[in-house]
Amino acid sequence: MAGPPRSCHQRSRVARGAPQTLGGVYLSAFSAGNGAVRAILADRDALPSIRGVVILDGIHTGYLPDRRVLADSGQLDPANLQSLRRFAERAVRGEVRMLVTHSEVFPGTFASTTETANWLLHELALSREAVLAWGPNGMQQTSMIRAGGFTLMGFAGNSAPDHLDHLHALPTWLGRVVAPGQRDAHPPR
Repeated sequence: MAGPPRSCHQRSRVARGAPQTLGGVYLSAFSAGNGAVRAILADRDALPSIRGVVILDGIHTGYLPDRRVLADSGQLDPANLQSLRRFAERAVRGEVRMLVTHSEVFPGTFASTTETANWLLHELALSREAVLAWGPNGMQQTSMIRAGGFTLMGFAGNSAPDHLDHLHALPTWLGRVVAPGQRDAHPPR
């Protein structure tokens, strides 16, 4: 998203044509689509209407210095992660809902979703627990943490099909964030 986010303007245009009052906004992103969600979450005017966020195998950022992986003394570039961190803090406090999934895909030229998930958990002072469970579409869950309205789930797999499984399971993930009273339990098979 280039330029200032237009989320508030777009929401007001939708509201003018709606027969009823609009409820909260729920955002979802898969893979590189997280950039749009990050930009919307950085828009302070949009934040009050956002009730939940689903990020599917898609918290991305670069390395510092550029392309130097963590194993070679690189660091994650935290600049792109701040709006997600702030929203995750609100989710931990139970003010909003947030679900993050990640695979084990290692791109090499930018941070993996496992690395960014670990960074986020460190910032939130949370630790994941090891899990071995079946997820939607035959996905194999390997870790999980729940705190307040925040859930982070790790899954096995380092191939393109494993990455796409997260997107194909979008209806399951949305149901866990949007449905009132829905517990963030292990996803069904």
